Amino acid sequence: MSDLSLRIEKVDASHIPLYEDLSRSVYSETAVCRADHLRWKFLDNPQGPSWGVHLFAGDLLVGRFVAQPRIFEAPDRLMRAAYIVDLVMRPEFRGMSALLRLMNGMRNLHEFFDFVFVTPSASGMPVIESFLRIPARFDLTAKVVPLRPVKVASQFFRRRNRPLLSLVDVGFRSAALAGFAIAEAVGSLKIDESWPPAAELEAFLLTGSRGHVAGQRDSAFLDWRFRQSPDFKYQLFFLRRRGQLVGYVATRRAVYNGYFACFIIDAFGLESLKASDWKTVAWALIAREVSPGGADFLMILGNTACGPLAALARSPFISVPKRFLPQRTTLFADWWDGARPFDFAENSFQVTLADCDMF
Repeated sequence: MSDLSLRIEKVDASHIPLYEDLSRSVYSETAVCRADHLRWKFLDNPQGPSWGVHLFAGDLLVGRFVAQPRIFEAPDRLMRAAYIVDLVMRPEFRGMSALLRLMNGMRNLHEFFDFVFVTPSASGMPVIESFLRIPARFDLTAKVVPLRPVKVASQFFRRRNRPLLSLVDVGFRSAALAGFAIAEAVGSLKIDESWPPAAELEAFLLTGSRGHVAGQRDSAFLDWRFRQSPDFKYQLFFLRRRGQLVGYVATRRAVYNGYFACFIIDAFGLESLKASDWKTVAWALIAREVSPGGADFLMILGNTACGPLAALARSPFISVPKRFLPQRTTLFADWWDGARPFDFAENSFQVTLADCDMF
C-alpha cells in the first residue's frame, strides 16, 4: 500500500470518468455509475463546489468520498456544511491500511467548511463511528400514514380472510377523500402544482420561516434539487392563500423495505401557516396517494422536532417504532471552526431529506 497517494481535490469534469469507473467496480446499475447523475450531483450544485478525498494507485482512482456543500442559515450568519457522501473503495484495495489513509483525508477539508454532517447507510455507520469519530447527534424520525392498510395487514392474516380485509382499503380511501374535502372546505389554503414564476418564488423564499437553524432555500437550490436531477423525479406542491404563495411541500415516490412509499422530502412555509393549514396539506397528499396507482405509505423521514416538518408530522401521521425500521438513520455532525454558534440539537437544527443525499 506504500504506492497509494491521497489527494484533496475540487471536483471538476475531469473526475467524472474516474468516478464512473470506480463506481462500476463496486456496483452494477445505480445512479452513481452514470456520468449525468454524477455531473448533476457534484458539478451543478448552486451552493458551491464539492471537494473529493481521493486515494490513487498511480493514475487509478481506488477510493473516494466527497464533501457536498450545504449552506445552513443561523440567526446571524450563513454556515457552510460538508455533507459526506459516496464512500467507495475498489474491492481489490480494501483493507484497514487503505481505509485509514482515505479517512485521514477528512482533516484536509476543514479549510473549506464550517462543520461536517453525514447520515450514513447501515453499511457506512461503522466507518463513521470508528474512523471519522463524528459525534452522533440524533436519529431522524419516521412517521407514516398507511394508505393501503390491507397490504400491510394481510401478511399477518390467512389468505381466506384477505377478501374481507379489502373492505378496509375501500373504507379508508373513502375516509381519506372525505377528510381532504372537509379540510379544504373549512380552510383557505389551496394546493397548486404549477411552478411559480421565478421572481415570486424568490421573494417568498426570502420571507419564509427560519425560526431554527435550517438549510438555505432559494430558487436556484430548489431548481437544482427538485427539477434538474436526471434520475430522481419529485413532485412539488405549492401552497397558496388568496393567491399568495405561502409554502411548499416536495415529495418523491420510492420503494422502501419492499413497499411503495411516497416520501415527504422537504417542507417550507411562512410563519403565518397554522397547524390546521399543515393538516390540510397532509390530507391533500393522502387523497392524492389513495387513488389507484398511489403509494402504500405516505412517509416523513427527517427531524420532526422543529420547523415545518414538526407541524406537518402530526395526526394523521403515526410514529414508526425503531424496531420496525429497516435501519436507523442517525445524523452525525461536528464543528470544524472554533466559533460553534449553535448546537446540533434536535429541537433547533432542522434537517429534511432535501438537505441529505437520500431518496
